[in-house]
Amino acid sequence: MIIKWDLPTRLYHWIQALLTTLLLISGYSGDGSAIVHQASGVLILLLLLWRVIWGFAGSQTARFTDFLVPPRQIIHYFRGLTVNFTGHNPAGGLMVLLMISLLLLQAMSGLLTSELSDSESLLGRGITGWLELLHEVIPPALTGLVTMHLTAIIIYKYKGQPLVRAMINGYADSTDKQPLLQSNRRAAFVLFISTVLLTSLITVLIFLTY
Repeated sequence: MIIKWDLPTRLYHWIQALLTTLLLISGYSGDGSAIVHQASGVLILLLLLWRVIWGFAGSQTARFTDFLVPPRQIIHYFRGLTVNFTGHNPAGGLMVLLMISLLLLQAMSGLLTSELSDSESLLGRGITGWLELLHEVIPPALTGLVTMHLTAIIIYKYKGQPLVRAMINGYADSTDKQPLLQSNRRAAFVLFISTVLLTSLITVLIFLTY
């Protein structure tokens, strides 16, 4: 057993799951303008910005270079051919990329088309219209990804690979004999504070523009 997922990555995973659930429920219920929906959107944007930074500065299995592989390796994995990986498998890495990308697009489009910003004056009616459309079509895609993710968890549980437990305690079985590059929790905290400041700056600039 080795530590495969560092604490910052595990906390990110569960907070993202919570915020995504709140966003989807409030959005589908028609409360897109409610404070819960807007607050969750701003929080998940902050969280995603942190995750992007952590994808370059975090522990080995949290880095994008560890799990973003060429399409050929993804195809090999689905065909049952041997593919070496330490953290996310190639399919899981693709899921992470898609989830982060869609959530970023959803959070940014929501922020720019909410009453927090005068997007029509800032970007023009044409671009604002596309952002509003984007904000409407992404939730079904996110729901599909979440469903696929939960289905994969059940399948891997059936195969004897408890992914949920690994994302709680960080431990996982591994045949890799090489030590994994671990994270620095102090660095994670500093990056989080920096992300909060960056997000606050973006929000202030939007208000000033308005």
